[in-house]
Amino acid sequence: MSAFRLSLLRHGETEESATRLLGQYDAALTPEGWRQLHLRWRGIERYEVTALASSDLIRCAAFARERTATLGVPLTVHAGWRECHFGVLDGRLRDSLSAEEAGALHEWQRAPEYASLPGGETWHGFQARVQRTTEQWLIDSEGGHRVLLTHGGVIRALLVGWLGMPANRHAQFWINHAACVSLWWDDGYPPILLGIDNTLPTLAGP
Repeated sequence: MSAFRLSLLRHGETEESATRLLGQYDAALTPEGWRQLHLRWRGIERYEVTALASSDLIRCAAFARERTATLGVPLTVHAGWRECHFGVLDGRLRDSLSAEEAGALHEWQRAPEYASLPGGETWHGFQARVQRTTEQWLIDSEGGHRVLLTHGGVIRALLVGWLGMPANRHAQFWINHAACVSLWWDDGYPPILLGIDNTLPTLAGP
């Protein structure tokens, strides 16, 4: 691989995101979520996009398919970029969790390496899955600007792995809806974090 820009794009606002633990629950984008992604894309496409990849969950894949149909660039859609599976909590209404379940979720968010969710994916398994899927795509894809549309947890897992940080620091990365994380990738060197942009452009912007 030669040097290239890598943009990690989180999906926009989703249906039921305020009331459910989405995880791998397949909720669609709201109209606002579509608007957020279209606004974000205006900044992303300032650097010509040469390859696009996406989680196969609809809140990511629907927008990715729309973009690749317009751009004509290669698209890879893969289940390996799904959000962490939260086991028996996945897709549950937040206010339906028992005190024990809410406590388990809090501990997992605080220290995912050492906590577990009932029937859920381990942190190590989750991180290994998303790193393996991403790094294989980077080997197979081409061009100077590659974009991965995925989930907040996936982006955090990739960042702490690539930057050599402990898992309990994952929450320090605030990844809003339609946030974009920019990295510079060069053979033989760790990726360089160029920035995390949580602020959407306005319609009146350049």
